[in-house]
Amino acid sequence: MMRPTILVCSIVLAACTRGSGQRNAGADSAASVAPDVEMGDTASSNQPVVREGASDSAVALIEGYIERFGHTRTEVHAVLGQPDSASTRATQNIHDSTVTDTVVTLYYPKLTVGLFVFPYGNGGFVTSLEVTGARPDIPFGLGVGAPCAKVRTVLGAPTQEDSLGHRVRLSYGGPGSDPRDIRGPDEIRFECEAGAVSRIQWVPYVD
Repeated sequence: MMRPTILVCSIVLAACTRGSGQRNAGADSAASVAPDVEMGDTASSNQPVVREGASDSAVALIEGYIERFGHTRTEVHAVLGQPDSASTRATQNIHDSTVTDTVVTLYYPKLTVGLFVFPYGNGGFVTSLEVTGARPDIPFGLGVGAPCAKVRTVLGAPTQEDSLGHRVRLSYGGPGSDPRDIRGPDEIRFECEAGAVSRIQWVPYVD
């Protein structure tokens, strides 16, 4: 006959083992479905939802917003249509003084796109993007008019913060940031006025 003491200990040990296994399985399952950044509930919003500690992923996603406009003038036109106006300026190539580069600026309502045009062929890339009006497609709702406190909450502490009189500029990324950082050398700047975003600038790294 099994002693009562041994029987009780066996029951307790089995219950603890079973409970521990369930907890571990739950943790593994949660880890597999809990990315830093995920899309919101389609019933309420298509905006990505940032989770605590995911500021680097959020910054990378915001920086990537510029990619949706393409790389060449033709691609930008395909996305945004014909601009209200455009300007062209020549600039000396930073690597070869005998080569003249061309920078084109396209002006849209509350949106400006800067393009570098290759001296040969039809290639190029976007060198700047400036938004001064509402655009609902900016991730996390961090467009013009969003509270600056929300920028800090979603993206974390800025790489640099500058006082511009009655305005404040929050910069993320840029050449001065850690090159090992996911944010990379590209820079995005939020200008804040009266506690709200008034201007956003994307400044890709150009070499």
